[in-house]
Amino acid sequence: MRKITTLILLTFFAVVEAANLTCEQERAKFGFPYYYCQCRENLSAFQFGLDTTISDTTWMEASIKQLQQGVAAYWFSNVPVHIDVFGMCSSTEPTITMVVGGNQMREKDVTEINKRLEEYGTMVESMSDIIKPKLRFYPMNGGTGRVIVYPYNHGPHSTCGDVLPIYNGMSYVSDHDHDVYALAPTSTTSMFVQWKQVKDSACYMYITRGTCEGEAVASFMFKDSTKVFFPDANLIKEAKEANDTLFFHFNHNGQVPGRILFKMNPKWEYYTVDTTFCEGKVYELVDTIITATTTYGPDSIWLVSDTVGIYTHNINVTPAPIVYDTMSVFPEKMNFLYRNTRFIREYGDYDILVTPAKQCATRYLLHVKKNERVGWQDVIAESKPQKMIINGKLYIYHDGQIINVLGNNIATK
Repeated sequence: MRKITTLILLTFFAVVEAANLTCEQERAKFGFPYYYCQCRENLSAFQFGLDTTISDTTWMEASIKQLQQGVAAYWFSNVPVHIDVFGMCSSTEPTITMVVGGNQMREKDVTEINKRLEEYGTMVESMSDIIKPKLRFYPMNGGTGRVIVYPYNHGPHSTCGDVLPIYNGMSYVSDHDHDVYALAPTSTTSMFVQWKQVKDSACYMYITRGTCEGEAVASFMFKDSTKVFFPDANLIKEAKEANDTLFFHFNHNGQVPGRILFKMNPKWEYYTVDTTFCEGKVYELVDTIITATTTYGPDSIWLVSDTVGIYTHNINVTPAPIVYDTMSVFPEKMNFLYRNTRFIREYGDYDILVTPAKQCATRYLLHVKKNERVGWQDVIAESKPQKMIINGKLYIYHDGQIINVLGNNIATK
């Protein structure tokens, strides 16, 4: 706070004292930096959505609130561009500096911007109408280029009517339901496309050739942010030979912004992964879950920079051990839950795989047979003798024994 307050006071007194001085005289008298007059006399208003061509140093005046939204800057030129933010024209060094490479995009998020703005002190919010940051765009080596600037997590709407070109390593912020980018006939032998989004929601991509609004010649569904798409090499070759442009269309939920990356001539790293686990457990990959013996792949995963990993997974699942089980069940006890896995409602044979949480499974071959009280007329109460009929003969049940009334048969329950 002291720093910015002092600067504002110095500027105020300088303006009062130098009311009759030229800009150059002011600069010399107060020791302001060499760009002081260029900054003061060539300012234009900055607005997000800026899309202009510059060929020399260009100054613009922004606001604190604009910068607090973060910045995403696109630069279309073969040479880099410096984007500097000064507190005032008299500032001797920039508060924020971005260097955007040739045909690249560079971002600074809200956290990074606010951290730098804290140098202005705790009164930065109340002084937001006084402090007017100055943006300087400075193309290197006398270059000329197109600059596009949006808030962080926002990007230009690239449509068939105004389509942005594709460059190697270029990353585009897409916060629209549909964006399209154009790949001019290129000498590249191969390339890949990656979709990146914090929520890993899906993005559908398709390619048209020759005309933006033509029929799709290829398509791909990005299920998450780890998948990459490789256009067919023959498609790229044929488009080049016919001097046709390829248009890459992306459809997704524009309310959640994503980033689309194009890389030419990627590097390849090949991996084979052998995995064995027991039946009942699972093997989780980024886009699928494997539960049975199989070979999965090759699966392409973007690693770092321009490197793509090609993975082949050899999966071996050992079968669950078998346990034979037999149960005799009274009719009134049917419709029961067996080992917390399956309801048994009928007599017969069952093949039941029991899988405890995060453990190996066991396979039970279950035989369920009927068990019944043959000829019983009522429920037996052992406290007193009960009559019962078994196979047409009269018996007495008492004290755990079944006694034939003729005395020629005694059975114990």
